[in-house]
Amino acid sequence: MSRDFLGNADSKGYFTALNPAWERTFGFPLETLMARPFIEFVDPADRERTVAETSRVFSQEGTTVGFENRYMV
Repeated sequence: MSRDFLGNADSKGYFTALNPAWERTFGFPLETLMARPFIEFVDPADRERTVAETSRVFSQEGTTVGFENRYMV
């Protein structure tokens, strides 16, 4: 029941799992959020570094801990 946004995304850019905080904040069912590429929800000012971090994770099969960006509601 964390207030933080927690989730996973696949290499195609779609969420595969989201906790309830996403639905409470965005006001959309989780299924709707998972049906669109996650980058569409990222603040335009943060998209370039978000894409770079996503690419790093998938190219090195790594994980991200503590990466922050802004999402548009």
